[in-house]
Amino acid sequence: MLENPPFSWVVLQSRRGQKELDILLERFNSTYYHQLSLEEQRTYHDLLQSQDHQLWDWFFQLQPSPAEFAQLVRQIAPINTSTSEITDYL
Repeated sequence: MLENPPFSWVVLQSRRGQKELDILLERFNSTYYHQLSLEEQRTYHDLLQSQDHQLWDWFFQLQPSPAEFAQLVRQIAPINTSTSEITDYL
């Protein structure tokens, strides 16, 4: 993996082929990615290496995410855990 890949790499890796995942990741990228610390960006790069079915399960709370991804998954997930409502992402 690249140490600090360019944003174009992040955008490309965020295109998953599942519309819902694409929407979640593209909106996260455009809204929050540049606000992440370098360490958080590296963790996000690792998250993007996960399989689509894993991302789906984590974002839609079907399976718990690994601890190292938990904070990012909470930021990206379309379900507000405090109200159990789907956000306007989808």
